[in-house]
Amino acid sequence: MKKIITILFLVTATIAKSQIQVGSADFTQGNRSGKLSPENIEKLRFLYTTVFVLQTGDSLSKAEFENALSQVWTVSKFIVILPHEQIQYANRTDCAIASFDVYNDNNKGDGNAQIYYELKLPQFNKKGEIEYWLMISRIGLFPEDGWWRKMYNSKEFDKKESESKEILKLLPTLIHFKNWSPGFIKGYFKRINDLIIKGKTNGFYSEYIDLDNVKKLKNDTLYLPEYIKEDREIKSNIGWVNSFKEKNLIVDNFPHKIVFIEQNKIDSMILYRKEKFYYLTHIQLYSDKFVSIFEGTTGNMLYSKYSPASFNFKIKDLEKIAEAISK
Repeated sequence: MKKIITILFLVTATIAKSQIQVGSADFTQGNRSGKLSPENIEKLRFLYTTVFVLQTGDSLSKAEFENALSQVWTVSKFIVILPHEQIQYANRTDCAIASFDVYNDNNKGDGNAQIYYELKLPQFNKKGEIEYWLMISRIGLFPEDGWWRKMYNSKEFDKKESESKEILKLLPTLIHFKNWSPGFIKGYFKRINDLIIKGKTNGFYSEYIDLDNVKKLKNDTLYLPEYIKEDREIKSNIGWVNSFKEKNLIVDNFPHKIVFIEQNKIDSMILYRKEKFYYLTHIQLYSDKFVSIFEGTTGNMLYSKYSPASFNFKIKDLEKIAEAISK
């Protein structure tokens, strides 16, 4: 299994879409995106079926994932499957596969692994056999607190195997991700879809502000998922956490309306609401933080900010959003 070492650095802001990579680069260091050849884009669009692999626990919401993707995925035909069905497509020569993958920092055993949802395209040798899988896109996933301990203490965890292999084996059934849901997936794959169709690549750490549309939040509500209240550092942000116990609270220094809402309610709004609305996501990849804003009905990204060596959603993240709105 490939390994990746987190590099903590500030990248130059570009007009691009962050926390989402589109391009062939196997690693995210240096904000490299890699390439998308016209030939591979044509194959993906017109010859292949994209197979989206869910987690085992998504069986009851499979139809909602299909609904979400049907609203934004126009690149190719697609199907949505559960993990036990993936073996049927592993060696198919007419399918691209979107599934989970793990990059572990030297197998430290402290949960310092980064988990992604990646779309890959098969590449063939002269005999027509699959030689390797080419990266097309990746999305960063934010696992629940304590996921490593939960997995390591599982009776299914084999301590003789590599940690990356065990994470990948147990991931479908044991690990919950805060930003994995039908609604959130709609926004991510809307961005990936649009970039692929335009033939554009994007580095994972790039930042983005759609100034014309983000200004609409001056007179509209920004919906924040409840999970951003959680404090992942024992002795930090106590005041921040306590200040968000009330719904519809207008935070000092943030002159616009925000509403906290459960993720399942955000999902319902994203999938079924007809009137435009705006929601925020916070992704934590070990020490890398991404804060983004999407318009729910279209899935369009309006804002995304990357902060290295930063844990938890903080008031200053809202202040940065307020600054963007006021430009």
